Amino acid sequence: ELYYNDFNTEENGTKTTALVNLVQRLLTNGVPIDGVGFQMHVMNDYPSIANIRASLQKIVALSPTLKIKITELDVRLNNPYDGNSSNDYTNRNDCTVSCAGLDRQKARYKEIVQAYLDIVPPARRGGITVWGIADPDSWFYTHQNLPDWPLLFNDNLQPKPAYQGVQEALNAAQ
Repeated sequence: ELYYNDFNTEENGTKTTALVNLVQRLLTNGVPIDGVGFQMHVMNDYPSIANIRASLQKIVALSPTLKIKITELDVRLNNPYDGNSSNDYTNRNDCTVSCAGLDRQKARYKEIVQAYLDIVPPARRGGITVWGIADPDSWFYTHQNLPDWPLLFNDNLQPKPAYQGVQEALNAAQ
């Protein structure tokens, strides 16, 4: 299958509009594209779930056969761009499953998976891929000198609350 895969397309902004226009042109010109992939490197607080849902809906509306994938899902705890990052954790060993940031991350993973399952018809789901297994494997682990834990498993390969969030969304869809 041939997918067009890109980043920052979940923000429902100018790049999403450009993506919609590109895919429309490809389909109109008979290019055998099977689907669209959303890389989905997001933060606990950005972009909004409303924008993620709107972006998915725009792609779903383009064609009754176009598949949709989330190809590189990870959810950063800290937003280095907001100028007011919570910097929830300065020492990795201080963070336990009761950390508020991890609870927000769980909710974020859950709402993203729920949005995908709500919006993309079953026959058009290409799947959801997480961009790594454990936090130390992530490119965000020490990105921009801001510690982060964006994946489903911790440094010791133990499931984090985020894993439970994904599980809950999948179970609710059955």
